[in-house]
Amino acid sequence: MEAYALCHRPISSILEWQASIDAIGFDLALKSDQIPPAVSGHLPATWQGREAGFECSVIPFSDLAETYPETDFRGPWAYAYAFYFATFPARVGDLDRDCRRPKAVDGRRLRPARGQAADRRGRNPLRS
Repeated sequence: MEAYALCHRPISSILEWQASIDAIGFDLALKSDQIPPAVSGHLPATWQGREAGFECSVIPFSDLAETYPETDFRGPWAYAYAFYFATFPARVGDLDRDCRRPKAVDGRRLRPARGQAADRRGRNPLRS
């Protein structure tokens, strides 16, 4: 499964990202000292004491727009974060994370499997 977060500014630190997760009371703990673009690949995390890590990297927004030409991203966006996950705990962590990151930086999220993007509050879905 894949998901994307589209942002006008990068999230500044792992502390900012974790604070946005903690603010909603979600039990996801990021276990990395760095975030993309400083690192790319597997980011360790735990959810309810279980491994919930996920793959994360920064990609060019143009690549995303080219891959999903039928989607109105209401962009362009300065930053596009790509997330990939396979396990159930990672999926739960991803659902929260892909909602929190855009909120932290006033962006949008895209979940291609559903063919929609939404604003930082999860409203105003953009249909493919």
